Amino acid sequence: MSAASWTKSPEPVFVTSELTKVYGPGHNSFTVDEEGRDVLVYHGRDYKEIEGDPLYDPNRHTRVQRLYYRPDGTPDFGIPVGNGEVPDRFSPAGRQGVYLRHEGGKLLADNGGALPDTQFRQKPGLAGDGTVSLEPVTAPGQFLRLTETGELVVAKNDGTPAFAQQSSFRRVAGLADPKGVSFAAAGAADNYLRVAGNSVRVATVSSDVDRTGATFLVS
Repeated sequence: MSAASWTKSPEPVFVTSELTKVYGPGHNSFTVDEEGRDVLVYHGRDYKEIEGDPLYDPNRHTRVQRLYYRPDGTPDFGIPVGNGEVPDRFSPAGRQGVYLRHEGGKLLADNGGALPDTQFRQKPGLAGDGTVSLEPVTAPGQFLRLTETGELVVAKNDGTPAFAQQSSFRRVAGLADPKGVSFAAAGAADNYLRVAGNSVRVATVSSDVDRTGATFLVS
């Protein structure tokens, strides 16, 4: 409670996002989830302009999302992520500080980029039957899609059965660490989402190195 322990940021740390259509985030508070991860609780609107008295606005819905930290220990609030499943970050096993992220429509694995580009929702799979599809927070309505070359791109759902199949995965316990997760391609059970260097592909798994590259810790 000592004022000397605090430094005021010259800029707001958490603001409206036109991308996710969350306006006026505020009244932040903090708690932890079932796994002890820090969680940000706040309110925000789904529309831009307030009508009437802002103190009696009935649509400042309560929202939650995970809170992350920069390397120097300061909190990184990112952006209000919008409605839907709480987003996750996926870090390849054994590579602390490296995360899946998207840039220029492609999926990468490194320690660069902004926090929101490393956040993905695990949504009910477009192919159904217990699958999941991964939707980037900063690309609402788009999903990770497997190309013919085995690469992953971010693409808008065109509603076709082919897109649904290419954008769906079966989530299983981590191949190298049961505390993590692995994602098998819906149409090819022996092929997994796998990191090699900074590239991410869907490929077969045949060695311990492959199994490690196909295992992701979730935060």
